[in-house]
Amino acid sequence: MTSISRASSQGRVWWLLGAGLVSFALADSLLLVIVTAGHTPSNGVLSSLWLLSVLMPALASWLRPRWQPPAKMSGWGVIAVPLVLATVALGLLVLGAAIDLPAVTVALAAATVLSALARAAFTFIEVQQLAESRVLARTDDLTGLANRRGFIERLTRAEQHTTGPDTFALLLLDLDRFKEINDSLGHQVGDALLTQVGTRISDALRPGDLHARLGGDEFAVLLEHADADAARRVADRVLTVLADPFDVGGVTLHVGASIGAAVYPDHAQDAHTLLQRADVAMYAAKSGRTGVESYRPGADVNSLVRLDLIESLRAALGTGQLEVHYQVKVDLGSGRMDAVEALVRWRHPTRGLLGPEEFVPLAEQAGFMRMLTIEVLHTALDQCRRWHAAGLEVAVAVNLSASDLLDRGFPAQVSGMLAGFGLSPAALELEITETTLMLDRVRSATVLGELRALGVGIAVDDYGTGYSSLARLLELPVNVLKLDKSFIQRVADDSRAEAIVRSTVSLAHALDLRIVVEGVETAAAVRMLRDVGCDLAQGYFLGEPGPSELVTEQLRQAAATAGTIDLETATREPVGLATPREANARETSARETSARETSAREATRDPAADRGARRTGGRAPTREGGVRNTPVAPGPTTPAGSPWR
Repeated sequence: MTSISRASSQGRVWWLLGAGLVSFALADSLLLVIVTAGHTPSNGVLSSLWLLSVLMPALASWLRPRWQPPAKMSGWGVIAVPLVLATVALGLLVLGAAIDLPAVTVALAAATVLSALARAAFTFIEVQQLAESRVLARTDDLTGLANRRGFIERLTRAEQHTTGPDTFALLLLDLDRFKEINDSLGHQVGDALLTQVGTRISDALRPGDLHARLGGDEFAVLLEHADADAARRVADRVLTVLADPFDVGGVTLHVGASIGAAVYPDHAQDAHTLLQRADVAMYAAKSGRTGVESYRPGADVNSLVRLDLIESLRAALGTGQLEVHYQVKVDLGSGRMDAVEALVRWRHPTRGLLGPEEFVPLAEQAGFMRMLTIEVLHTALDQCRRWHAAGLEVAVAVNLSASDLLDRGFPAQVSGMLAGFGLSPAALELEITETTLMLDRVRSATVLGELRALGVGIAVDDYGTGYSSLARLLELPVNVLKLDKSFIQRVADDSRAEAIVRSTVSLAHALDLRIVVEGVETAAAVRMLRDVGCDLAQGYFLGEPGPSELVTEQLRQAAATAGTIDLETATREPVGLATPREANARETSARETSARETSAREATRDPAADRGARRTGGRAPTREGGVRNTPVAPGPTTPAGSPWR
């Protein structure tokens, strides 16, 4: 009905316009006849016709239909009229060569041909610009690679053209710790790094493979006529070329990557689902730090759990859900407990106590590792102040992440926190892993130098499992080496492990460094380390990780015996060898012991906090952003090489 009324309205408009033009033509023709006959024109008829010729178009404009976009011409319809006119003009010019034509005719024909040529030139330019804009719309302006739009179009075509037994693979790549580089060194360095990464990935691909930057630090590769094995080989080549350092504006950077692979039609029946499942596989590689992972059915559920944990962890920061446990370090020469290491745990509202291996990688991926570090550091220094106030002179060690070493303002922040708690810089030791030093060596060394100048101790954690060389140790302002636990735990079965421990101790002393050995779980290991001159030891044999109340009691008992412990009888059962029932019994015992020992609670609370607890009828409220020290059983530790345990 609407189309009929629209057509009727358009018909009336054209009739009115036609009537106006006819009236105008009649009035002018009648005037010409009257004047030619020598009569005087009368105003009645002529005026009426002229008025009608003006009113009709006005009425037509008032009745004009609603504007609609003009129909687009395509194909030969675009050039039909210019082509006909150019053909007629050329015919006239050819005819003019055979017979005499008026000069005006020849000139008009020539002008028409020239106009057609000019229009053809303009059309060529427009078509060229249109083609360029089409390419630019599908190209990433930073790297020159295909963008998300262009990649999705090619992926969709690959899906449509893949039939029978043929398959194709999709690789999704995300750079590790790129956000830290971008935030610390600036977007200009980040952009330059992305450009170099794109070039290296392209060099590792097969001819014909499509490489795209989907956005941020996320890249994608389409491997046509490829199965899972071919995708794995290409992914390994990509990781190999990315392993070499990048030189960006004079700054040497090391950047890793996580790659997820999915194969069509084995893992998905359409392009959109294939991209989702490659993303799931990529995050599995990032979480497990395996480099490359292929999609596994059912992994989507784990991806949803991961996203839920990230959001829960983001909400947990600053709310007291994060807890700090401590593990003592024992001086093997004197038997004194003069230091502890701070170990973070997460008291999840529904999942219970989580170890750092379950949430620290998520914090790194989501970009709030620095917030986590500051929160743990605040709590550890607060606890250290309480120990000092109770007469327990111990130092506390806190692990750092790569983002902290890239932050030039971090030393000033540490200095302010030490002053705020009234602690000497010697009461704090910051532990770094060899891997974290590889991100930006120059900036990391500068930040560590400023921290060391404050008087803060610097320890290289998990030594022997990363990338550091002896020359690198000479460049860094460190004063402590922590030998990874994997070496001491092999001493009983492998004489080469004992040789490595002995040589590392000698090396550390030659470099004027103190050495700490982790993972000490037997009296034999303690005797061997003492014989080779090791300075400090840490492990379950000497003291399990536990909440502040439990560790305070350990420190008090050691202080009651002149500050030493008997290294031959300080046996503790390793948590890793206990059954779940025994672990639960130990947790219950720890809680009961903590409740009975009022002296331990006095050491972990200051008077002002106690008054606050009495006013609220419960536990003393924590400072905003602080981490609670709740008496719970020790949580699990992270694998070797992790910056947080």
